[in-house]
Amino acid sequence: MTSKERHISSTPERILDAPDLVDDFCKSTFSSFTYFISFLDLNLIDWGKSSNMIAVALLNSVFLWDDNTNNVTKLLELQLNENTDDEDEHIPYITSVSWHSKAPYLAVGTSYQQVHIYDVKQQTCKRKLIEGNLLDENDRIPSLAWNQNLIAW
Repeated sequence: MTSKERHISSTPERILDAPDLVDDFCKSTFSSFTYFISFLDLNLIDWGKSSNMIAVALLNSVFLWDDNTNNVTKLLELQLNENTDDEDEHIPYITSVSWHSKAPYLAVGTSYQQVHIYDVKQQTCKRKLIEGNLLDENDRIPSLAWNQNLIAW
């Protein structure tokens, strides 16, 4: 094997359990057939190169797995608004995560049109960006991308 060749193992090195990973399927009916379409538009896992951590969104929570220590920590959990009488109020969930390339910041998109910026070292939310006038009522933040210190969705 030369120095440019890489061995890829056929067995996993680690297995991370993700029981509440959002299954983003749309149920559609055509004629007498019912079928499911996966939109695959949610970015629920991201690796931070500078922190060597993996962020995983599981329903309404974000967990961080640190490769250096093998520790898993819960960064956040979205809460349901308790002041509503509407039974059809949707349960908030995480729709995307994205690491900043050089800082320990994690951007988190939600199903209720917000982007939260977390400082992972301090485990605090530094900013909440609300984009109510450009999105429809039922829109979510399906993906995020950093460009230096700017975040796009």
